[in-house]
Amino acid sequence: MVVPGVWLIPGAVQPDRQPDGNSVIFAAPDGLVVVDTGRHPWHREAILALARAQDAAIVAIVTRTGTWIT
Repeated sequence: MVVPGVWLIPGAVQPDRQPDGNSVIFAAPDGLVVVDTGRHPWHREAILALARAQDAAIVAIVTRTGTWIT
């Protein structure tokens, strides 16, 4: 946790893969807002694990190409 209600999932550069950027997750009144989901399954799984640990739904995803609201 960066500060209460804000989490950082750091990206990584792994051998033979394109890099993953950082993801930032914000607590919002109705659930979690995810900024950048990463491009590899391990990164997305970390986001989902955080949502499960917080017992919160992901209600919006913000990426460089747009925003999805569930």
